Amino acid sequence: LIVIPASIVELKEQTWFQVLMSAVRFVLIAALVADSVRILLSGEAPPNFYHYDATYHPDPSGMVDFEGTRDILGILVFALMVQMMIPTTAQPLRNKRDNLLPTVWSALFFCAFVYLLVGLCVAMVFGHNTLPVASLNWRHFTAGNEVAPGWARMFSTVLILFPTLDVMSAYPLVAFCLGENLAAMLPARHN
Repeated sequence: LIVIPASIVELKEQTWFQVLMSAVRFVLIAALVADSVRILLSGEAPPNFYHYDATYHPDPSGMVDFEGTRDILGILVFALMVQMMIPTTAQPLRNKRDNLLPTVWSALFFCAFVYLLVGLCVAMVFGHNTLPVASLNWRHFTAGNEVAPGWARMFSTVLILFPTLDVMSAYPLVAFCLGENLAAMLPARHN
């Protein structure tokens, strides 16, 4: 209902949707980092993926662990796959000669910073039990209570579901980029 119509309109016509999804993304990343810091500072037992346990304190993980390198490489490739969309998303940019490289580098550094911030905060809280999708670690979030209040269940649900919904904002961009690439392959009279 959302991704197909958003995929067949021009990028300028879906700006509001992309801005809205970005704003929600920033709020949820901030919530994830803030709650990780809160758990660290309070000494509260972090949410256990399987069930609530007030005595649960995972084994801390070291700063460097090469065991999960192949998992990280897949995430890194996916995260940097954005480079294929740079020509498409940079089309509306004014004064490309002066603004393109600083804009692209700023975006890449910002994304790297956010990935590292979330990764470090979540790993410091959940240690070796950190799940590959950071938000899944909040499955049984209770805010330190024996039984989760309604707002904590809502917080947990939103954190867990948002990565799935977030794909909706990337899909139209990839579809638009694919469409442009396919159109460029056609002879000039079909273009």
